[in-house]
Amino acid sequence: MSDTTKTNFLTRHKKFFVRVFIFYLIGIIGGIYFFHSPNLSKDYLQKYEKEHSIYKEISRNANYFKFLQRPHLYKGSPEELEKFNFALNYEKNPDYLREKNRIFYYILWFKTLDFFIIIFMVFHFGWQPLLNYIHTYQRNILNKQNEIDNRIRQSNEEIVEAKNLYQTLPTVIKEREYYKESFLAQRLSEIEKQNQQALAQIEFLLETRKQEAILHCINEVKKQLINESIKKAEEELSASETPERLAQTVEKFNFLITMIS
Repeated sequence: MSDTTKTNFLTRHKKFFVRVFIFYLIGIIGGIYFFHSPNLSKDYLQKYEKEHSIYKEISRNANYFKFLQRPHLYKGSPEELEKFNFALNYEKNPDYLREKNRIFYYILWFKTLDFFIIIFMVFHFGWQPLLNYIHTYQRNILNKQNEIDNRIRQSNEEIVEAKNLYQTLPTVIKEREYYKESFLAQRLSEIEKQNQQALAQIEFLLETRKQEAILHCINEVKKQLINESIKKAEEELSASETPERLAQTVEKFNFLITMIS
């Protein structure tokens, strides 16, 4: 953290730090005034200095804690039991109990004071960020809620639209069936026309082929008759005519055949 940032931070929170310092100082003064110190008082040590020294020495013994847990079951030497009983009686001394309670309240006072100081610090420096976080969190929740509401509304609209479409489905199916039947009827009609045209063309082609075949047969018969007539004429001419007259007759005959063809 730079010096400028530190200065700005201290300037913004100067009053708060002053108040916390005063409160803490008053708490320290009050704790010292009411509970004095976390140690045994001088008057108590002057009165019970010897007994307290013996008690401290005995309390360091590990067996003493075993004795405190079950005094009636502990087995030790008579001297050790005498010391432990002395320490136990010392702890029951009203003056020692008062000192012990005073020290306990002294520690409790300062722990409570520190706790409140920490609470004040956290509340002062963390309350606004906490509010900002809560506000941001709430805003995110509201945004999510609005988004969910929008999706629910869109879903409801889609459901209504789907129901309307479902209600119009029979009409659409009937229209599709009608269009399908109309299309099939139209296609069947066109196919029927095409079939009739194909049949007419086939009949025309068959009739044409038939006439061509008849003409071809007639021409073939004519050719055979002509050829036979020519042969017969040639035989008759060769028997009665001279070669010159035969040649003239053949030319005339060929000319006749050509004209006939």
